[in-house]
Amino acid sequence: MLIAIDFDGVLAKFDSWEGLASAGEPIEENVEKVKELHKKGHTFIIFTCRLNKKNESEHDLAEKTIKDWLVKYEIEYLFSGMTGNKIGADIYWDDRAVFTIDQLDERIKKLTIEQAVKKRKRNINWRGKHVNLDKFESLFDDEN
Repeated sequence: MLIAIDFDGVLAKFDSWEGLASAGEPIEENVEKVKELHKKGHTFIIFTCRLNKKNESEHDLAEKTIKDWLVKYEIEYLFSGMTGNKIGADIYWDDRAVFTIDQLDERIKKLTIEQAVKKRKRNINWRGKHVNLDKFESLFDDEN
């Protein structure tokens, strides 16, 4: 199976953009999962928008940063290449992606709660119902 994996936020820790020459520390749990899946015969390619630069020198710097990072952490053997273009992969592993309906519901629920807390609301309107934030979780039990 071909798995396209994002660099920032999946392989490398990412809090904020610090430029093409910068890359965070490895996310150990994810690197270990890549190693495990690689041993089972899966193929990985790095899929990152870092490589979508308009000029060649920026592209080359982004590619060098990633290659150097892979060598530094001795994991370059896990990846068959890298691209900034969407490819025909079986799986896309991205920190900003939603993978399943359940995960989408969880993301919506989390954002709804965060927004209510930010606005200091205890009651919210959820699908036409007025719901106390303390009882919000139970709404999702009723839908299943």
